[in-house]
Amino acid sequence: MVNINNHMTENKKFLGLIRNISKRQSSKDSNISPNNTRSNSHVIAWILSPGMPSTFLHQNAINNTNDKNNIEVNKFIFFEIQVNSNNRQDAKNAYIAIAEEEIHNNIFQYDLDTIRFIFEHASENLLGAIISKIETEENNIEFSLNLDKINLIKTKILKNINSPLQVFTEEKNIEKNTNINSFLDSIFKVNSIEYNLNLFRIIVDGIKYIDNDEVFQLCKVLLNFNKRNLSIGFENLDFSLYQKAINKYKFNFWFEGIINFCETEVIKEKFDTSNENLKLEIVKRCRGNKRGFLTLHEKVRNPDEIEVVYFSNIRNKLLAELNHAQKSINVAVAWFTNHELFNVLCEKLKHGVKVELVIINDFINNWEFGLPFQEFIELGGKLYFSKYPNVMHNKFCIIDDRTLLNGSYNWTYFAESRNDENLMLFKCKPLLIKQFKDEFERLKNNIGAETQNITYFNISELGHFEKIGYRKYISDDLCLKAQTFITNKIIFSSSLLTKALEIDDINILAKELQKGIATKVELENDKIIIRETISESKILTLPILEAEENTISFDESIHSSKDLKDEDKQQIMVNPNRENINSIIIKIDQPVQLNKPNNPEIITETHLKTPIHVNSSQTTSLKSETKVSDLVPITPSIHQEEDKKYKYENLQIVFALDYSNSMEKYENGGLELYSSGKIQEIINKIFAICDALTFEESIDLFLFEIKSIRLPKKIIKTNYDDYIEKEITNKFVMNGTNIHCVIEDIHEKYVNELKNEKNVFVILITDGENSTEGSNERVKDYFQKHSGFPIFWQFVGLGENFDFLKELLQIADNVAFFALNDIKSVESDILLKRLTEKFPKWYEESKKNGLIKSISNT
Repeated sequence: MVNINNHMTENKKFLGLIRNISKRQSSKDSNISPNNTRSNSHVIAWILSPGMPSTFLHQNAINNTNDKNNIEVNKFIFFEIQVNSNNRQDAKNAYIAIAEEEIHNNIFQYDLDTIRFIFEHASENLLGAIISKIETEENNIEFSLNLDKINLIKTKILKNINSPLQVFTEEKNIEKNTNINSFLDSIFKVNSIEYNLNLFRIIVDGIKYIDNDEVFQLCKVLLNFNKRNLSIGFENLDFSLYQKAINKYKFNFWFEGIINFCETEVIKEKFDTSNENLKLEIVKRCRGNKRGFLTLHEKVRNPDEIEVVYFSNIRNKLLAELNHAQKSINVAVAWFTNHELFNVLCEKLKHGVKVELVIINDFINNWEFGLPFQEFIELGGKLYFSKYPNVMHNKFCIIDDRTLLNGSYNWTYFAESRNDENLMLFKCKPLLIKQFKDEFERLKNNIGAETQNITYFNISELGHFEKIGYRKYISDDLCLKAQTFITNKIIFSSSLLTKALEIDDINILAKELQKGIATKVELENDKIIIRETISESKILTLPILEAEENTISFDESIHSSKDLKDEDKQQIMVNPNRENINSIIIKIDQPVQLNKPNNPEIITETHLKTPIHVNSSQTTSLKSETKVSDLVPITPSIHQEEDKKYKYENLQIVFALDYSNSMEKYENGGLELYSSGKIQEIINKIFAICDALTFEESIDLFLFEIKSIRLPKKIIKTNYDDYIEKEITNKFVMNGTNIHCVIEDIHEKYVNELKNEKNVFVILITDGENSTEGSNERVKDYFQKHSGFPIFWQFVGLGENFDFLKELLQIADNVAFFALNDIKSVESDILLKRLTEKFPKWYEESKKNGLIKSISNT
């Protein structure tokens, strides 16, 4: 079991600690009590768990009857989570008695936060057992996969916890340090130099970081071997190992004289936390070595260290530092046009200084009026041209491997005269300079061979570089940005790719990315439409608006408003969509108090009574024109953390799909809905409904002709976009139409087989009335008898003749119907709105009436 941050995930086990136990009286007898006797009291508690809010524990959440007697403070407990109707996090399927055994058996499988939690709260017996297990596994090579976790436990957890394992760790380190020294020394003494060298290189390569005494002692053995065999060993091994060390061991490398430098900050940190004796030793070490550090008033410092930044007169500073060069100059700069800086490099070449230069090969650097780089090459300078599209964009210079100049400054006249630039100067920063030197070597290796002969670009090629430098750069940059947002902001990512292709219509990467995310973008766009429809449905239930079958009517106060034009009223009546509502202007002459509602995601009836509540944190008076959109909630942006706001509890989406002959092209003519891909498009839309409204995010599919067919595979995120081809095409035979059979089958599954535990939203699509005699009457008879179940039926008729389906609207409250004359031409946003416009109101009313099934009461 690994603790996870998303504590809302179902069917995951979590580790916790029992706290705050109390007894309460039950309103009715409880079958089980703390004493395992019949009583009217029960035990409750709160569970403390790492990285999670407190979880409520009721004794009935304990699976094992005997475990109910183990509900004690500071006992470990494993549990699952459910969220009740009040958003409280409740435990379920919990157990206590075997919790410590499970912790011991699985200690290396937990994340660090959970292990830290265990060490903080474990009993002495459990802690002793864990320590014994760690010791056993650390000494057994068969369990080497756990060594990294053991290392992390020691360095990340135990140093901050007063634990017996610390003593064990220290003792083992002393023992192992001795063993390692003697063991390796004996190996190196008795074997050939070839064998020793191979072993030596393997061990050196295996050291990834130095964060404990054992590894540090090993490094000292390796360095001794390297010193004795310097001609065949590693150059600068001491520096390489120093870089891998944490601050504690960087100090040790320096303090023990293994290496003759150390960052000032590291020495200062150690100096400030040391006792008086060690402080004296540090001062001695600083003063006693000419290459060491100095102290001033017992504060450690390096007098040669320089860290300074320049924002003006940058060229002159560069010239001064370049003139001081004695051995080498390494320059990596995107654009280089300044003759003064170029002449200094040439002069240094004449005096034997090694100069290497990496720049971009473009029209700015390389044309007839650019710098004479051929002269630079002939003087012995090494030039590396970085080429499009993967250009080198650095601006740094290393002088004699001890001075570093880095910043935004290109070596151009434009940078000197026009731009606001910066240049940072560093001296005596060996680690920092080493990193830049390594990067310089990497840049050279990526480019390959140095340039020997310069071929200038001519003026006719300027347009090519203008496109590369601007259009292609911007377009590619947008693609790279889009890639970073594909996971969590796919709509934004799509808009970036669209803009990238507007700028550069041949951008292959943009086209590939756009094609790859097309289905997901469509899904997210559909979810936005659905959530807007849900929000509108909630808004239309407010007291100032009343939802009817085909119209929206304002209450009398709105009708009587002198400031609301007649044509605006009429427009709302005939076309009740949100855009029209938002465009209406209402003048409010009386002061209205504006307060932020407790739950701003929806305005309820109480919010619309005076004072009116809107999304505002201030109290003010409205005398200016105020839009209705200001008085209703704006649809929240779609983020994962807000996703649950739109989801309905315990809801299963069911798609009942007509598979009769007329849905395809037969002798009597058909709609060709399957072969044309239209049914697949509808499945895509219905999955968007499912993804937007349910936590289960799956659809049960029923086909029906003269019989009902339950498809075994649910429609889910990984198969919805090709479900027809994979699961239906050429697998079933089309026949006549019997709508009643699938209605009965759905009722059988969710009411009888699943014991009515789910709230069900059925979308049934058919292109014609029943071909089976008497089926229409049986359908009507069903809804006359079975309207009191948590099942909502949304019928969609493809065509015009659906009188019997329309009659269902008068029979049952849990039925909605609309007809589409031409499903092939209907726009997707209209289809989605029609499919979801009635369900929210039915759900809210059914919830008030106690019909909706919550997770807690199933």
